[in-house]
Amino acid sequence: MKMWNRKMALALGVLGLVSILSGPTHAAEKKNQVQVLAQDCSLAETTAEINECLSKEVAAVRKELNQASRALLDAATKMDAESEGLTNAVSSAVRSHVSWIAYHEAHCEVAGTTMAGGSAQGMVIASCLIEKMRERTLELKALKKEISFE
Repeated sequence: MKMWNRKMALALGVLGLVSILSGPTHAAEKKNQVQVLAQDCSLAETTAEINECLSKEVAAVRKELNQASRALLDAATKMDAESEGLTNAVSSAVRSHVSWIAYHEAHCEVAGTTMAGGSAQGMVIASCLIEKMRERTLELKALKKEISFE
């Protein structure tokens, strides 16, 4: 019975009703993330419709992440140029992001194993990717502000 409850909770998490796939984040921020996903996919009824909706959401969130990454790299480039060789912000930012990509892909793959072989496995992975990319986008934006002295 415990395994069924866990799988059901994970499936509900995919639909944006609960979130149990990651570590602690700010409660208000997590609530907003869940509401956005629930609103975006509220009309999806079939597995195929949910997967299509989540795929679009992944693409939109990835686009925002890439914009934040680009903005951070621009700020890091400016910082390196102004420091006359005293900083290596660009290489540090690149190494950090490459490592994060490997982490989030592996993390979400593990989360997906909770539904291994089931029709919800892709939904769990996509939901996890969305959550992790949103968190990373906020981290990159905050870091950009720090190194830009904003």
